[in-house]
Amino acid sequence: MVGCGPSKAPKISLFEAAVNGDLKAIRQHISVGTDISENTTERTETPLLGAILLGEGWYNTGPHKINVLQLLISNGADVNAKTDRGKTCLDVAKEMNEYEVIKILLKHGAKTAEELNGTGY
Repeated sequence: MVGCGPSKAPKISLFEAAVNGDLKAIRQHISVGTDISENTTERTETPLLGAILLGEGWYNTGPHKINVLQLLISNGADVNAKTDRGKTCLDVAKEMNEYEVIKILLKHGAKTAEELNGTGY
């Protein structure tokens, strides 16, 4: 096909794409091999953590957010990555009462920071 050269990463970062729910940009990052679990912010938040924060306000778990989460997880996002404050994706989802997100994370082996540190039950 004419004009079909190698894919390029979009101008938006993977973290920003996740926070904004930009599935097209996320797919572009995946196609060029961007590290899906890279800590990209000052607070060491991953794109998966950004996706958990996606939505109008913090309490908006809709189908679009679920699609973003599933795309990231199915492409190797680390469900147990921690922020600089030691919180995991599961910790953040629990704080936000994101029940659908919690179910998805648990299905993929996510743990709380306490569980990862051996202090949870």
